Amino acid sequence: LRDTTVGLPDTLRSSLGALISADSVLLENTVFDNSLLVLTSPSGNHSMSVIRFMNMDPTVVFLRVDRNAGLTTTVSNATFATAPTTGNYVAIRQLSIGAAAVLSLPVPVTPANPSGRYILTSFSGSSPNVNWGGTVNPP
Repeated sequence: LRDTTVGLPDTLRSSLGALISADSVLLENTVFDNSLLVLTSPSGNHSMSVIRFMNMDPTVVFLRVDRNAGLTTTVSNATFATAPTTGNYVAIRQLSIGAAAVLSLPVPVTPANPSGRYILTSFSGSSPNVNWGGTVNPP
């Protein structure tokens, strides 16, 4: 999934809650409006900045990342405008043994604290991490 008009805002909108699956992403200034994003490449390029999730179904995971050990996916300047109820803001699944895979959401990130609304899954015995605003696996 590649942003071909870098710098200009793009919106991926769905009235039915579309699921967008991509191996690699290069996105800037992108809005996911009731559209879920799943990054399926364990070693692909993931570059995202100024990303907003809005009008999401609060019972689902808004962003899921599958990564191999030791790799980091960074989402800079992320905004989650919908608060999950039984769902989660993000999920990271580590697919191989080794150092922790990391999903990093550096400051600024909204909300400032995810209140535990994220999922860490491993199929390898090694646990991945979420770094939310500088805090690893915040409560």
